[in-house]
Amino acid sequence: MKKGWRKLESIWERLGWGKMLVINLALCAFLMVLIWSRFGYPLPTAEMEFRRMERTHLLPRSEIVFNSGKDGPLRWRDLPELDFGRDDIVIGARDGYACVYKPEYNIVKTYHLAEGTTPVPMYHVTARWMPSPGTIRAGIPLMFLQTPEEAEQAMVEINAKDSGGKDLRYRGEGWRLAPGQWIFAAAPGDSFSGDWYAGGSYTLTLCRADGSLLLEKNGTLEEY
Repeated sequence: MKKGWRKLESIWERLGWGKMLVINLALCAFLMVLIWSRFGYPLPTAEMEFRRMERTHLLPRSEIVFNSGKDGPLRWRDLPELDFGRDDIVIGARDGYACVYKPEYNIVKTYHLAEGTTPVPMYHVTARWMPSPGTIRAGIPLMFLQTPEEAEQAMVEINAKDSGGKDLRYRGEGWRLAPGQWIFAAAPGDSFSGDWYAGGSYTLTLCRADGSLLLEKNGTLEEY
């Protein structure tokens, strides 16, 4: 055993400090790659992960319209009170569909975008906000794309049923992300599932700045 250690020490001495440094760096890099592979080769930002998933699913590059990731705060809106916590989600839109990516689950869902105002569900994601000091509310986000840009107020009413057939209802105001884009955080009460409004019906009401009706649209929300 001692002879083996002496032989190893002599080899290291012959290599010199420069070669030893290179070998150590190579070993560190190898171990880092092993650890990286163990976690599924994650990329540094949610947006980079989203782009990789687009390529993996052979989807054309879309325009990112929403990114709650830590690398991309909701810079296109002034709503700091809406907090997604650790629920990162990225949404890209392109002619005919919207692509929803959740890094935590490493899955991509695509939803059909019809002409005109269309809902995009964010199932199993939670958004929280504080309507008044000391009061915290939470809901499952629901986004509407391609809305009339002149809309200044938005209200949505959702009617759905749980697995036991119980009626679930929500009515609330939304936040404007950007011209043509609105988001809601919908909850039928204090307790709800991450896809409670899946398959439910909705009525979206958009108004102008003076309160006059701009658009009212009814539809059904896609299943999860």
